[in-house]
Amino acid sequence: KMKIIKHKSILICLNIITFLLIIDIVYSFIQHYHKPLDGDMAAFIIPNQEIQKIFNDPFAINIITKNKIYTDPNRFFSHWFISFYFKKAPIVFQKFVNPIDSIYLSCALIKTTVQVLLIYYLASLICGVKYFNKQILLASLLVTPLFQTSGYFDYMGIIDKSVSYFFFYSLPFCLLVIFFRPFYFILCKKEKITFLTKAFLIILAVILPFSGPLITGIILIVCTLLISGIGWVEPRQVDHFSYYEKILASIKSIPKFFLFIIILVSFLSLYSLYIGLNNSVNIDNSMPIFQRYLKLPNGLINIFSQKIGMPLLLGLVVLNSLIIKKQYNFSKGKKILILLNWITSFSIMYILLLPLGGYRFYRPGIVRFDTFMPVTFCLIFYFGISTYFLLNNLVPKFQTAYLILIFVFLLIFTLSDKPDFKNYYCERNALEEISHSAEKNILLPSDCRIMSWRKIIDPKDSDLNSDLLLYWRVTKEKKLYYQY
Repeated sequence: KMKIIKHKSILICLNIITFLLIIDIVYSFIQHYHKPLDGDMAAFIIPNQEIQKIFNDPFAINIITKNKIYTDPNRFFSHWFISFYFKKAPIVFQKFVNPIDSIYLSCALIKTTVQVLLIYYLASLICGVKYFNKQILLASLLVTPLFQTSGYFDYMGIIDKSVSYFFFYSLPFCLLVIFFRPFYFILCKKEKITFLTKAFLIILAVILPFSGPLITGIILIVCTLLISGIGWVEPRQVDHFSYYEKILASIKSIPKFFLFIIILVSFLSLYSLYIGLNNSVNIDNSMPIFQRYLKLPNGLINIFSQKIGMPLLLGLVVLNSLIIKKQYNFSKGKKILILLNWITSFSIMYILLLPLGGYRFYRPGIVRFDTFMPVTFCLIFYFGISTYFLLNNLVPKFQTAYLILIFVFLLIFTLSDKPDFKNYYCERNALEEISHSAEKNILLPSDCRIMSWRKIIDPKDSDLNSDLLLYWRVTKEKKLYYQY
């Protein structure tokens, strides 16, 4: 009877967790659906003349042979993904919904899909299991509230509000997590990988270096750590070795296929960085490197001081580490503390490299939620794996108090993530007016942004947007628009 009661209790808990996760996913979908469109969509999707140069020269051969300069020469796949997706998805959805709904539905679907994938892969890394089971459910519950759509998003966002930025930050980062996941399992679990996984890794090794502004730097840092002695050989085997002998022993111990992947993706990343020197955006927004580094501290202070989200997360990371160090500094607990050392090393190296990526006027502190996203993800991962460990290992007299602490922590994040649909409704109403108007130059009374980063005063500035609305069948003929 006790076994039956225990089994039923576990089933009830799992059902509750599943229900809570489904509710969160649905809520996130609704939030993503109600985010307004942005000012780069038309230029990327149509695309404009500058972006077309990337499609004509995906791997920037003209930069090598003719020293050409153009926009985003090393981000072909990000541009291709957004253009392909938004030329297909809204048209497919129009079989079921009206054209305007199809646009917002397409945005919500891709964002929610990537959010779910990131949570799933994050949970699988926390549990150390590859496939879906009840452990992943619990780990998912720990990290899901930390994926903020509003709330603390401006300082710890993972899924970008702007759908264009999403294709350059969130989506490539998700692919990067998928790419490095097999490395984690072969290092920590000594598991083998299948032929299909190997083929997939080769494909990703080609795609990732040409996807988004952050990916190449992350790849080079992680690959440097991977060949610097982490995990490939047992410490007792190299205790008497010098530092360089340890690195050599580590390289020799790396499985040949993984060594090949590391070399391939590192070479392509270096090539990507090289052609990125001819990015016209960086040239137009040039600022001396020394000044960029001077701005870095203010950006970091802003991340941790404006709202309570990041300080809370960092506080739990520190608290968990102190508990593990004092009570469980052996076996699995020691491995978690070692993992924190590597996360810290990665974070420091990554932050110090950020100013080399150039200056943008909309990121005056160099560090912003989008450039800080890899560090945020690492903090969430460490919070998840250390909390999961403590929940499974704390003695009963401390377990209840700790469980209450984690519940309050997650509740704060859940309650903070309040929806904000004002800009969506304003833009949506304007699109409806454009769709139904008989005029070819439409004056809109709306004071919100309509597929733009700012109010459109001159009708000519809506030219590319009008082409995209015509393509999406929102309008039956080309209509320009402008605002008060």
